Amino acid sequence: MAKKSIGKQVRSALLNPAAVLGDFWEFMSCWFMSRTWTSLALLAAPGLILCIAMTVLFIVGASESADATVGRYVVAVQKISDKQAKLKEAAKGDSKPANEQEEKEASEEKSADPDSDEETFLYYRRILQLKKDNPLARYVVARRYDERGAKPRARKMMQELAPSNATGYEK
Repeated sequence: MAKKSIGKQVRSALLNPAAVLGDFWEFMSCWFMSRTWTSLALLAAPGLILCIAMTVLFIVGASESADATVGRYVVAVQKISDKQAKLKEAAKGDSKPANEQEEKEASEEKSADPDSDEETFLYYRRILQLKKDNPLARYVVARRYDERGAKPRARKMMQELAPSNATGYEK
């Protein structure tokens, strides 16, 4: 018996699709009116805002050229190195005992080197991914790999910069 009723419903849907759409509209409107939307909206609002923000960021990021992104990364690296230089300069002005002062200068010299900072390393890696012909980014990344112990990888990158059978960087 159930098979006949399903068959009848399928036939009526095929013969009169407007009636099926009307019934569906009526069902959806009754369902929609029977809900407490204020509490559901409050629960869904953060997720909706997050989705909208991510969509906007995706569209903006996708529409930006690689050169513009590289330019922003270079500016960010420059800001970091300027900040570190100011810290180093301020540290030189402090008057502390000689051994503490020397310790502080040694530790800040390392932090003032923009290539040793993890954040700048990430920026340079991303620059290298976007623009493979950037020699400064290639050098900084290779040097950092060498410091981390990835010697073969660093050697390969350095040889791309200055081949062993040539006099130096040819570009």
